[in-house]
Amino acid sequence: MLVKICRYYPYPDIKRQTPNQSFKWNNITFTEEDVAECDFLVILDYPKSDVTVKVNPNHILHICLEPANEISKYRQFANKQSSVVYNQIQEGGKYIKSQPALPWHLDKDYNYFKKLKPESLKKEDKIVWVTSNQRASIQHNKRMDFLESISDLSFIELYGRGIKEVDSKWDVMRNAKYAIAYENFKNPFNWTEKISDCFLSYTVPLYFGCDRIEDYFPKEAIIQIDPKDKHIKQFLKEIVHSNNYNQKIEALKAARTLVLDKYQIFPFISNQINAIVSREGIKSNEKKKIISIKGGNDYFDNYPKSIEVTRIIRKIKNKIKL
Repeated sequence: MLVKICRYYPYPDIKRQTPNQSFKWNNITFTEEDVAECDFLVILDYPKSDVTVKVNPNHILHICLEPANEISKYRQFANKQSSVVYNQIQEGGKYIKSQPALPWHLDKDYNYFKKLKPESLKKEDKIVWVTSNQRASIQHNKRMDFLESISDLSFIELYGRGIKEVDSKWDVMRNAKYAIAYENFKNPFNWTEKISDCFLSYTVPLYFGCDRIEDYFPKEAIIQIDPKDKHIKQFLKEIVHSNNYNQKIEALKAARTLVLDKYQIFPFISNQINAIVSREGIKSNEKKKIISIKGGNDYFDNYPKSIEVTRIIRKIKNKIKL
């Protein structure tokens, strides 16, 4: 079975998330090449350029990568030709609520992480936070306000774009026992590489974001934080000086396995496709026809007018502020 993946972003190389960087997962072969025909077409957020391919119209899957915040909510509605939309806010018909299956941002591959043992890492009693100084959304602003409020703590190391840039997130994460994972949107389905990168590094996430995160991962692998807690600095200090890290290693192992073999993009897509094929039967591939889909922002042709009005108002307000 051949599955064509379309996306707009060049980094990371998602092939590394498959065994032996094979671009295969069990019975499915994936490609990003310009093929004439495929069995399924998978759109990760949106294609960078126009796409034309022969495929069953019922086999066009869209995965919403961006959060359903005031900036990118319109993307949750995908394209009219999408047959299934894995999103964070709608359920029913072609819409299925789901986590976004984002790729990890650590420069190591699937094989490396499968073999990695916690005892091979030299963990230090410190908290790291790899983020950015972006203030594009409401939650971005709240995140930056929180960062500034704890930036004076000596046991917290801050990294990221506009803060202290690093070439490799892995080089930061591998040596820390704890890391802050603060999502830029909070709802029951949105969790990202911010927490999965922690698990893959055997680093305990100090987490703020997904309301149902403990439905996805063992609660023992996570320490949830409240940025509004007036005692948050003392809370973080107690975490660093505790001896709880070793007690969480087994839970971290379980969480890593879930990331690698269930939630990341390739097992996630494979499970969805196999379920569809199981329902439809093997003859579903006989219904292929040539499909053309717009790339870039023109891809998003299915969102309500009310969202467009809201977007226009927000842009006007931002211009007035300038």
